[in-house]
Amino acid sequence: MYGVPSGACTYVITEFVQAPQTQAEPFYAEIEVFNRKEIKEILSGHLQAYYEYHCNRAEDLTENVLETAQLDADTGSNVFEALFADKEEFRDRKSSRKFLETATCSVYTKVLHKLLAWVKDLVSLHGGEKGTIHRSSDTPEEIGGSLVSFVTKNQFW
Repeated sequence: MYGVPSGACTYVITEFVQAPQTQAEPFYAEIEVFNRKEIKEILSGHLQAYYEYHCNRAEDLTENVLETAQLDADTGSNVFEALFADKEEFRDRKSSRKFLETATCSVYTKVLHKLLAWVKDLVSLHGGEKGTIHRSSDTPEEIGGSLVSFVTKNQFW
């Protein structure tokens, strides 16, 4: 499942299955991680949308196109602030804007690579290098608590 018009970078699919006899704890979750190519496409799309609206905006855009561009730019900004809330560059909206506006044509690739490196670090931190993060627990509350950081803005990762 890939690609929704809203530009979301997460999907939630819930599947309940009988636990295999080899499963040690009663509750288990798998979090599938986007591959590097997908992550690059998502980050690049959000960065491009932000840049085009805030830094390269044409004055002759229609109101509808401008409104859509603003929504796309805001989505990108929100995604970056949620993903990188622990980074100095995203400590607040002003810092975020200052950092993202450095993504001019000459340094766009450098900024994108920095964002990609941060995501790689986040994935590694949670053991998702092979594409899946695993969590298990004894209670539904524990498993739910271990998943909060994957679905809550500003607590992501």
